[in-house]
Amino acid sequence: MDETESPLEAAERFSPDAMQFEQLEMAAAIAMLGLSTSPVQPPARVKKRLMDSVRGMHEESGTPSSDAINQVRPGVSLLRTRVLPWAQHSSPGVRIKDVSADPISGARCLLLELSPGSVFPDHEHEGVEEVFVVRGSFSVAGQVVRTGDFCRSEPGTRDWDITSEEGALLLVTLGPPRRPLAPRGVDEP
Repeated sequence: MDETESPLEAAERFSPDAMQFEQLEMAAAIAMLGLSTSPVQPPARVKKRLMDSVRGMHEESGTPSSDAINQVRPGVSLLRTRVLPWAQHSSPGVRIKDVSADPISGARCLLLELSPGSVFPDHEHEGVEEVFVVRGSFSVAGQVVRTGDFCRSEPGTRDWDITSEEGALLLVTLGPPRRPLAPRGVDEP
């Protein structure tokens, strides 16, 4: 945008897809701002009050508190997942802990906890889904997947009820949603 152009005029120069990409890039840049500052050690009493306050906001907002994320060096972050809150899934006995998300691609990483006797509902994979069993086991498609096992599902595949008799903790990565390819000889709009 130049100085003589209004924000509306500048917006009209971009297609909706270009604007969405710009918005995602801006969201990613804003998210990185919090990781770009140098840590400062406040006095112990101030730090305690601050951390108590942040933990409270953290639980209400569902976002990581400042003691959950440490920047190791530029571009490398350490996330202390034990500090992150669990979110209750719509299925009883299933909880999710978001570990990371890429606002541009839509890829995600999360921890999924299945309580003993829980059922994770039917779902279709929009992108690649990779599951590593940290502890416990679950059953899917007649197969028992145990501690240390890895399962990869391609886009377009479907899982019917996933059950866990003993409970399980899963590390799940979800690749970006993939659009179906156009048939050969057919141009995309």
